[in-house]
Amino acid sequence: MLWIQNVTPGERPDNEPHDYVVRINREPPLGVFRHVRELGAAECLRAAANTIDGKPTPPAAVVEALERALRDMRSRFSPFPREDTEGWREEHEACEAADTALAALTAWRDAQ
Repeated sequence: MLWIQNVTPGERPDNEPHDYVVRINREPPLGVFRHVRELGAAECLRAAANTIDGKPTPPAAVVEALERALRDMRSRFSPFPREDTEGWREEHEACEAADTALAALTAWRDAQ
């Protein structure tokens, strides 16, 4: 039996990378890889096949999921929160951090 096992500790959202092991029966693992569950079973199977073939899994899927997560986080905060509200400074800093990370991801993707 070919076995693709999610070995991610604890609970993790489907839009974040999960850790997987590929093995046949109870033999030692053929390899390990990361996959974002939100991308679907076909992408998981491709990543498993690449792992077995010794090919690195393209980081594009992980970058795409990270971009989605950052954009989602960014959409929850105002870049200019009212200073008289509790946590306004943290909200502003979270927006700046998300913007910086998104810019770095975009630059990395464009350079590929």
